[in-house]
Amino acid sequence: MNGRRYSHIIDPRTGEPVTGMAQVTVIAPTATDSDALSTALFVEGHDRAAMLIESMEGTAALLVTDDRREKQVIAVRWEQPLGSSSE
Repeated sequence: MNGRRYSHIIDPRTGEPVTGMAQVTVIAPTATDSDALSTALFVEGHDRAAMLIESMEGTAALLVTDDRREKQVIAVRWEQPLGSSSE
């Protein structure tokens, strides 16, 4: 609307599209866990998301904020350096 992009993820607390996050990538023990966590972390925002991932063994996340001034990439327990290949 009016040239502004909105997320397809709705914050259940407000009924409005989530703002402040552009992307969340999660590694977890199962695909189901990764899917559920990525959506939950997207809604929670980067501070609370980082704390949650830190408390969960066997998980890691990349959080990309969507601040209008600048984007920020936050790696939480992400073992592989960003920009490197696994091969």
